[in-house]
Amino acid sequence: MFQGERVIVCGGGINSPRILSTILDNEHLGRNLFVDIFLTVGGVLENCNLDRSVPMALYRRYDGFLLSPHYTFHLYRSIKRERRDVGSGDIYGIMVKIGDEGKGFVKGNRVYKGVSERDEKLLSRGIEEASKILGDMGVERIYRTVLRGSHPGGTCAMGKVVDKNFETEVENLYVCDASVFPESPGLPPILGIVAMGKKLGSIL
Repeated sequence: MFQGERVIVCGGGINSPRILSTILDNEHLGRNLFVDIFLTVGGVLENCNLDRSVPMALYRRYDGFLLSPHYTFHLYRSIKRERRDVGSGDIYGIMVKIGDEGKGFVKGNRVYKGVSERDEKLLSRGIEEASKILGDMGVERIYRTVLRGSHPGGTCAMGKVVDKNFETEVENLYVCDASVFPESPGLPPILGIVAMGKKLGSIL
């Protein structure tokens, strides 16, 4: 139990609703979970040395998804099973990331997040576009990783669980993390979280 004049919960998209569920009785708490679904498609491009690059230093936004050069050990490992002569510097990948629908939930120790029909369509379009780019670069065989999620949020959504000042229905109890995003930005959330922290600091 924590006591103070003001309490700010910053447990993230998974743990903030878990913490608040012991205090709040709000039907929206823990709902609306998104995770910024992504995968990587790629193949062999000798001596490209993408493994030495800064992750997501470059990206291009499309309608509903983004593409970014992306080295991942998951892709390297799957290619290495078939091509033992390939080194990590020979792998070129492109991340396909979408802003997925907030249709998951967190309840107690249970976390559920599926892939909606709309999300599947966006991922398919992204994979098709990335595969074309890789083909033009000279990548002959395209591999892809499993789906992953990297930025859970939405579970304490602004306008449903917190107000525009990040405050819950309990006076002086605030939430300030990605869980307050009402929908997935489809981009790394760090700048938005920093901005929210500064905004809450000015309110307090």
